[in-house]
Amino acid sequence: MQEKSDPKARYKILLTEGSSTSARQTLYALGGRYTIDVLDPNPLCQCRFSKFVRHWYRCPPISVDPEQYLRVLGTRLRAESYDVLFPTHEQAYLLARVRHQLQRLTGVALPAFEAIDTLQDKAKFSQLLTELGMPQPETKIISSSSDLWRHETFPCFLKLAHGTAGSGVAYAKNFGEMSRAVERWRKGQGTAEAETEESEGCSTGQSPRMLIQQPARGTLSILQAVFQHGHIVGWHDASASEQAAEGAPVARVSTGRESVLQDVAKLGAALRWHGALFFEYFFDETSGTHQFLEANPRIGETLNATLAGVNLADLLVQVSRDVPIDRVNAGAIGVRSHQGFTNLLSIARRGGSRLEVATDLFHGFRGSDRFFKSENELTRMKEDWMSIIPAAAVSLAMLVVPKASHRMVSGTVGGYSVPPGAARRISALGASELETALSGV
Repeated sequence: MQEKSDPKARYKILLTEGSSTSARQTLYALGGRYTIDVLDPNPLCQCRFSKFVRHWYRCPPISVDPEQYLRVLGTRLRAESYDVLFPTHEQAYLLARVRHQLQRLTGVALPAFEAIDTLQDKAKFSQLLTELGMPQPETKIISSSSDLWRHETFPCFLKLAHGTAGSGVAYAKNFGEMSRAVERWRKGQGTAEAETEESEGCSTGQSPRMLIQQPARGTLSILQAVFQHGHIVGWHDASASEQAAEGAPVARVSTGRESVLQDVAKLGAALRWHGALFFEYFFDETSGTHQFLEANPRIGETLNATLAGVNLADLLVQVSRDVPIDRVNAGAIGVRSHQGFTNLLSIARRGGSRLEVATDLFHGFRGSDRFFKSENELTRMKEDWMSIIPAAAVSLAMLVVPKASHRMVSGTVGGYSVPPGAARRISALGASELETALSGV
């Protein structure tokens, strides 16, 4: 059984950002039992509109200035005694570089940087799957630009090593579409422009920065897990019943696939993982087999798990505090949930009309049509009345100017993502530079 939190120990927790849907859902899992503060560059970040947040503190975007982000974080941790630092998104990549220094300031669950870099980089992750004998779609890691242009099997997915929220992934039905995707990346649209340039430099000994992957069969699914020194202590998985324009799940139903869990546990043990991570995979119901697409070194969106009876966010808090935990079983199967206003953004991004947006709003409010017996993961007025504010803002914007969805999404993602350029900068920073930044010297 999981060791329960001491109700008298009202931990103070600092979230590393407050703009993502992951951060919003973390509030629902932890709010009311802990005191929560948030760091974020955006004064209008969605987590600021929550009764569960005590204070918001401004910080620079990690993608623009990771060193300054560390300075602000270090200042905050020294100004107030936080019990837990909770990495909600890609800040974990930077924080892993200074995890030992952070652990002297607060409780935090992070793996070694070498382990997190292996999963953050899609090419390295593919190589690791091959080494461990774990299933994945047919994948070709690009070692030179000539390899890219010689590719002949379509359709396929072209992926940059680093990307988030659907950026850095392109579906190509022919050579022309693949060429346009590469050119778009060269111009820096959605990801750092230098990424493809690194692909051309792979032949000089640099690690591969791009891969080509054949489509997988089955249903997109996600398995989330919390590890404690290489041992899995809690997990949850769900299938996507609906996907956004860029492929991310916007509606899901909980499952409980032990065969997938066994592979995840093997990988976590091999990396001696400590903290949270989630895997995207495809599951073929006909054959009962799965194929892994990528892994993300963070907790992800946890509301479906919370509704199913597995509070992954609270497990991560306990791991951060070094509380010994026995493994928690999977939660209930068949729990349905959806992304709320993210659905509206998805409709607008694929060119939907105002009528489609309004119809989606109507069914979401009534809980009818595709929202029947499905819980909203983002707007939960009974628990947090302020959650209606970001939902209302997005809804109004999509009804008035649907085309604004692209600008809205890119602006939000830019506040918490680690694009290729930032990832290279973080990886190249010296230990003394990082420690100096965190110490505020």
